[in-house]
Amino acid sequence: MGLKVDFGQVVGTVALFELRQPNAITIPGSSPDRNRYVMDGEQRNRGIEISAAGEVAHGLRVLGGLTYMQGKQVRTQNGNNDGKDATVAPRWIGNAGFEWNTPFLPGLTLTTRALLTGSQYVNAQNTQQLPGWARWDIGARYRMRAFGRPVTVRANILNVANRSYWEGSAGSGGIVLSAPRTFTVSATMDF
Repeated sequence: MGLKVDFGQVVGTVALFELRQPNAITIPGSSPDRNRYVMDGEQRNRGIEISAAGEVAHGLRVLGGLTYMQGKQVRTQNGNNDGKDATVAPRWIGNAGFEWNTPFLPGLTLTTRALLTGSQYVNAQNTQQLPGWARWDIGARYRMRAFGRPVTVRANILNVANRSYWEGSAGSGGIVLSAPRTFTVSATMDF
């Protein structure tokens, strides 16, 4: 259930949600290489999401949101994990991104983005937890013409502060190490 409000240049949304999906857990085997990934009940995610997108001033765009979610395990085998937090389902997730078309150099857009993720459990019994993390990215793109065609050159720095953190991987139920500070440069040409 949600509400969307169009303020003209900016659109805001608020949504209440409940999502259900099969819950999967890892069962220890006779040795570490014999662990089994099995279905165990259901994961129920309830929460609220607030977001905004649009041009807040001439040449300045924003895209951001905040989500509060309670991911719970239900109908687990023998009720062993009923009511415990779902794995890799943080309570808080937030992001904010800005783009600014510079007035001093037409075609140049500067970008920045902040990502925040709250702590999350990585096992069904809720005995192992990853701390929350934050990341900051910056970038720029320049639109021009070359060889008679529109060309866009992009440069980005992900994880500007070079922070190390563990991320939950919802698709696998596992964890992955964050990428270090990463520089990328790319160009595209329209034909």
